[in-house]
Amino acid sequence: MESTDFWNLAGRAGRLKREFQGNIFLIDYDKWTKKPLDGPKDSIITPAIETSLNDHHDQLMTVIAGTPSAGRSDETDLETTFVRLYTDFKAGDLSQTFERAGVAAGDAQSGLLAAALAAASEKLTLPAAVIRRTPNISAHKQQRLYDRISAKVAQGPDVAWTLIPLHPRESEAFQSYADVLELCHEIILGIDTSKNLHRFHALIARRWMLGLPLPQIIDEQISRNTSKPVRTTIRNTLDLIEGDIRFQAVRLFGCKRCPEAL
Repeated sequence: MESTDFWNLAGRAGRLKREFQGNIFLIDYDKWTKKPLDGPKDSIITPAIETSLNDHHDQLMTVIAGTPSAGRSDETDLETTFVRLYTDFKAGDLSQTFERAGVAAGDAQSGLLAAALAAASEKLTLPAAVIRRTPNISAHKQQRLYDRISAKVAQGPDVAWTLIPLHPRESEAFQSYADVLELCHEIILGIDTSKNLHRFHALIARRWMLGLPLPQIIDEQISRNTSKPVRTTIRNTLDLIEGDIRFQAVRLFGCKRCPEAL
């Protein structure tokens, strides 16, 4: 753990609105590989949009064009920058955004970006206000999701109703969530849906939404994965709920809901 991460975590000690301070216990600190107490408490934070513009310009250009960047599996920051630039472009505020990010208006870099955004605008029919509501998902992916949903709606009300997630207590809720996640995994995350990861996530998501205690969910996973060490299963389940369910699945469902509302 780096010093800045440690002090950020330590600063949360205590109970909000009840205590003004808390205690930090370092267990076997002498055995720690790194010594965060010896490092600085503060660090300089560079905005993600500035990093994307200045350090990942070529990769950002491919995202704006709708092509995944080679060699980069996680493009969230780049997609967020694309959405910000695109919506500011549509609103006529692009030059101010460039200025705040340290990119000189009128230079070659800003000119290329503006041209790429104009080309993207020719492909996108979703209103910029809708795209901005899910800022960490590429506008191109949102457009493809909208096109797929529109095609399903055109098939009639019976198909259209399947796009609306059911309440977790309804008997068909699992299949409903699996269908939604399958669509999002394919279009937004680019995951091979033949591996049925969306069904597994739908299963855990429904249990979490029903309010099942975390120990119960973990016990179920231990029973399903008897060949794996218990510690590994516990760690993987916690990561799954915190990362894939509470963050990613919520993000995907939210993105699907925005174009659907049109």
